[in-house]
Amino acid sequence: MVRPPEPRAIGLGDAVDHYLDNLAEQVAVGQRSARTLDNASADLRDFAALVADGVLVDDITGADIDDALVGFARLPDRRYTNPPSDGQRSMASRQRFHASISALFAAAVVNGWVTMSPMSQVTRKVRNRDRKKQ
Repeated sequence: MVRPPEPRAIGLGDAVDHYLDNLAEQVAVGQRSARTLDNASADLRDFAALVADGVLVDDITGADIDDALVGFARLPDRRYTNPPSDGQRSMASRQRFHASISALFAAAVVNGWVTMSPMSQVTRKVRNRDRKKQ
């Protein structure tokens, strides 16, 4: 059996930097696209700003992530000079943001930055209710 990594206290900003460095290496060898890196970088920088860059990754709770998901949905979409009037990010952007956070915490578990991923405690599920069932 493989021994879990030794727990390592790390701030959110540093964890994001390490995760994005690893993602950049994956892009360099063709495992991921450059667009994935761009999106993850933007999403995780927003996440760090919404949660508090200096907080320890292991101290982040599901409630903190819920708050960040709501906060992200309310941020203006920087892709547009005149964002849509409803003030909401698109469903695809919100789903991508959620996926970026989830991937960060999956890496945090592997690296020993958290004892348990808080993603299982998230109650604000990002779902597209308008999607047609097939």
